[in-house]
Amino acid sequence: MQLGLLLSLSLVLQPETILQSQTRLPTLAVVSVLPRTDQTTGCAVTLRNNHTRSAVAWVIESLPYHDLGATTDNVLAPGAKIAPSTDTAVLFPCQVGELPALEVMAVIYDDNTVGGDPKAIASRIIPHRRSLADGLADLAELLRAARPPRGIEGASAQLSALIRQSSSSKLTGRAREEAATILGRVIGKGGVASDFSALAEAVRGEMLSAVQLLRATAQ
Repeated sequence: MQLGLLLSLSLVLQPETILQSQTRLPTLAVVSVLPRTDQTTGCAVTLRNNHTRSAVAWVIESLPYHDLGATTDNVLAPGAKIAPSTDTAVLFPCQVGELPALEVMAVIYDDNTVGGDPKAIASRIIPHRRSLADGLADLAELLRAARPPRGIEGASAQLSALIRQSSSSKLTGRAREEAATILGRVIGKGGVASDFSALAEAVRGEMLSAVQLLRATAQ
């Protein structure tokens, strides 16, 4: 899953927290489950959003025993949301030759309301958001006074190396992936890619915005 541009907090967040949603909203409909055309593991699952709000995150499980599951969270990637009345294809970790019956157990919409089972969101989505926020916060602090590593030319390569090499108890691989995505996005904007300090500060600012969004949507 690739993460993209951050949503403005004013556009995403509502006063209510996720788990305070009272109205029972629909989940995403599973339209089809098909084998991948390249014959590798995983199924191509088509999901349909029949609700009036865009779907941001969802939890899929196999039936009837719920022994396989997958989660997707696009809170930092507004371009990957599923818009109303739209179908989209996602991957599910089934084995070659197996086409399990699947159900979307829960979904978070872009107004922070939940369709389906809130407990699935609380156990499968919220902990990952908190962990990612903690990892990015630690990395942002490490970058605050970072110096270019020796033996590497170019600000973008230097900062990329720092992201790979930095360590803390909360800095996970997932946080490094998101940090690399943020770095690429900042470089794409232009203007600071040749200056290490300016690039590091711009990336740090984007990280802190991501931390704020993740923590606000993980209540």
